[in-house]
Amino acid sequence: MPRLGGNPWYDALPGLTFVAPSFYQMVFNVEIRSLNGSFWSLYTEAAFYVVFGAAFFLVGWKRATIAIFALGLVGLLGRELLAAAGVTGLGARVIEPFEWTGFKFFLWFVSGILFAKSRTLESDAMFVSACFFGLLAATVVSPNALPLVMDDRYAMIAVVLLFATALKWRALQQLLEWRPLLFLGAISYPLYLIHDTIGLGLIVLTHRYAADIPDFLLPLPTLVLMLIISHQVFRHVEPRLKRSINLLNTKVLMPAR
Repeated sequence: MPRLGGNPWYDALPGLTFVAPSFYQMVFNVEIRSLNGSFWSLYTEAAFYVVFGAAFFLVGWKRATIAIFALGLVGLLGRELLAAAGVTGLGARVIEPFEWTGFKFFLWFVSGILFAKSRTLESDAMFVSACFFGLLAATVVSPNALPLVMDDRYAMIAVVLLFATALKWRALQQLLEWRPLLFLGAISYPLYLIHDTIGLGLIVLTHRYAADIPDFLLPLPTLVLMLIISHQVFRHVEPRLKRSINLLNTKVLMPAR
């Protein structure tokens, strides 16, 4: 069987299709793992785009946002609600697709939608609602598979408050426009995609071939290399892919008459 390093070829499917490994495991009845652990959020992000995009065109953004909130609650509380209703065993497994896709994280998207709308509509009430749902998500939604601890909540609440403050306070906006921060923001997505598996592998190689480097310095060469690669992806790869996708969309959605 063809393999990718130490993984079978089908472990590449989740990352290529933005579909959680659990769905492929259900379909093919074989263990499938994501090649990159950090991709878990991409599966949820892609699911949000599909669900919200369809709902947006069918019922408008307000009802679509309500639907996203409802699905977030199902993903967060569905198993407990089924247990309270006496649904156990095979019947309780109906909730699993919502868990695989990370629907509980849709609560964060509700906050993001309202923040965006508060700016376009210049609505203070919507801004307050966005803050409320952001703080709600920060309080009740765990960022990973582990139970929440107070430190997680404090960190996420701080992120929500920082984001909200930046939307209203010009002095903070000017600080965030500092060129090094803009640079990191620009390359953040490709850096996110490559930092995990590739980054860890490079740290291991650095330790193997430069064993005299103190442990606290081991990540530095990898960090510099990751920043350089991410910048090149941002400058050269992303624009070409964007042009190709836009051209494809133009041909598919607006074919020549």
